Amino acid sequence: MNILLILVATVIALAFVIYIWFCIDTALSRQPGRVGYTGSGASVCGPALRQVIQTYIPDTKKVTLVEPGAGFAHIACFLAKQYEWKEVVALEISPFSHLTGRFLNLFRRAPVQFVQGNVFGYPYPKGSFVYSYLSTPIIGKLYADGSLNGCLVASLTFAIPGVTPNQELSVPGWQKRILVYDFRDTKTASQKASGTEVMG
Repeated sequence: MNILLILVATVIALAFVIYIWFCIDTALSRQPGRVGYTGSGASVCGPALRQVIQTYIPDTKKVTLVEPGAGFAHIACFLAKQYEWKEVVALEISPFSHLTGRFLNLFRRAPVQFVQGNVFGYPYPKGSFVYSYLSTPIIGKLYADGSLNGCLVASLTFAIPGVTPNQELSVPGWQKRILVYDFRDTKTASQKASGTEVMG
């Protein structure tokens, strides 16, 4: 009986510690340059992202996939298991989200490299596929800094200010759309999608 009480008390204490840690991490996320965690699920984004990959990436094995602001890395892990990539990077500044993503991947077993760091200053490889769910000011600064030069970018919901997307795909629910920007040196892939295409 005593062992059961100790076990229950331990679980409650652990849950409390995790909750406090999450609250502190959320408060820190309100600082300039940080964004609070909001997830994007594979069930919502999966079909549109598959279409982007089929249209713009002839051979995923030659391409690095980077998800800046990955949170728990649901999308990075989903795409890592759907396709064979040169490398998959889940980039996240929050210690809570970073470690939670790592822990969840013990069960998901996706070939993902988890990197804890700021989205600014990360060396996005030329020719990489960048999936982001970052606010307009954040992704706008990445574009203005030249971080996305040479990359194919799929941005959920948020547009890059002053830049016309190569393609816009609708997604169900309140997140509404994925905007595709092709900043790669090669123009062949971007010419495949002329104008704006909307998925029903």
